[in-house]
Amino acid sequence: MRKLFYILMVISFASCQDFFLQEVDVKIDKYPKGVAVTAIWVNAQEGGKIFISEANPILDSTPQVITNAEIKVSSTKGSIWGISTIDSDGAFDCIPNNSVAIGDKLSLQIKVANFPELTASQIVPDTVSLKSFEFILNGFSNPDGYKENLYKINLDDPIGKNYYGVKIVQLDEQGNESRLYLSSSDQYYKGESDSQVHLFNDHLFNGKNITLNLHGSNWNGNEGKIIIYLYNLSEDLYRYFYAEGIKGEDEENPFQEPVVIPQNIANGYGIFGIASCTKKIVEL
Repeated sequence: MRKLFYILMVISFASCQDFFLQEVDVKIDKYPKGVAVTAIWVNAQEGGKIFISEANPILDSTPQVITNAEIKVSSTKGSIWGISTIDSDGAFDCIPNNSVAIGDKLSLQIKVANFPELTASQIVPDTVSLKSFEFILNGFSNPDGYKENLYKINLDDPIGKNYYGVKIVQLDEQGNESRLYLSSSDQYYKGESDSQVHLFNDHLFNGKNITLNLHGSNWNGNEGKIIIYLYNLSEDLYRYFYAEGIKGEDEENPFQEPVVIPQNIANGYGIFGIASCTKKIVEL
């Protein structure tokens, strides 16, 4: 009986080996080739870059940058936009030739040979003033009792849906910016994008005066200057940044469901998102 048991174990192990080493056909859905666009302008009054490339099916050839596209930006409030030649990053520079009004609807049109015309539009958000800023050295205690610096951004939130981004950088003596590793314990904090923009929305404080709190350490010391960027984001850009943050948090988790990155490019792939920006320089 024991001999029979060992024989069955060997047969079972061999069968498992055959199972795990077996080659199977995998069916991958075929998606048509397209065009991908990334146009993120965190200060609509200054314009920004437009990256255009091929969008190829999975396991297909590496997408190539598209440099011969025709681009047009139109405005409902009279802003005139110039499109410059390709820069070293393979992007088009899109810069307004006159002032850009709050509430202006900017429409993006892109033509690429052999593809349908790509379109997207955004409304320029209102500029929100940074009413006050306070830096408190070692003003925050984390759950482990470790002291971190506290950054307090105060603003008057306009009535209506608003989506905020805050980015704080430190300046060295040469004027170079360095990242600050920050977080927040605020209940309305929604995470950090890949570009270190900290996200908040006003669902819990609509139309009120509010202080947004961030905490962290200045790895380059607590002297010199810092720059606070306060962005009022379009909803499309907020959702894009929010999805980026979720993807970044869980990209090393093999059991995490894929994160769907929001898109708004008609007849193509990608994002056109804009924001209005308020900037403040503070001496520590």
